[in-house]
Amino acid sequence: MQTLNALVAITGDRNNMVWKIGLTPAEILLLQSLHGADAVNQIEPSGEVQREPYAEITRLKELYPNYHERVQNIWRDYPGPAFPLRLEQISLNSALLKPAEASAPYKVSAKQA
Repeated sequence: MQTLNALVAITGDRNNMVWKIGLTPAEILLLQSLHGADAVNQIEPSGEVQREPYAEITRLKELYPNYHERVQNIWRDYPGPAFPLRLEQISLNSALLKPAEASAPYKVSAKQA
């Protein structure tokens, strides 16, 4: 399962943003349902984790105990093999992804400029 990093605007408020690391595609769907479709942005891949879909649903229920029903809806909407293991499987607006050039190291230092 792919892991991701992203900025989350709490309740959709762009003045109240939190950097979250180690998110999964299913967790991004959950955060979008909690805070708004455009509240999760600057999404970038960060790695991989070995976790089965059922284990991910259990982890999300423990991490977000007040939102069991919303977590269960992810399982309902993405049953069995359709469960999102990779970012490409959740059909995000490309504007929510971190631009590729933003993650590349700067080639000119402040001293050289």
